[in-house]
Amino acid sequence: KSTSKMKEAMSRYVLLQKALLAFFILQTILGFWIALYKTVLQPSFSFDMQVHLEDVDMVLMLDASNHMANTSDRQHAAVKTYS
Repeated sequence: KSTSKMKEAMSRYVLLQKALLAFFILQTILGFWIALYKTVLQPSFSFDMQVHLEDVDMVLMLDASNHMANTSDRQHAAVKTYS
């Protein structure tokens, strides 16, 4: 009885291994096909669209904290330049 149970267990193990191998082979083929499609087989196209952009208002913010006090002159100069 023990040898028949061992043979059954071994046949289930072999069947499981074959199923896993088949799954991984199919996954590899699918991955290869997707990579090939995305790199070589996909037709190239140009997306062209006429867009009118509105003017953008910019907000200049100053850092009023004390730890940035040594750069306050540079900040004020930037505000004067860009506003």
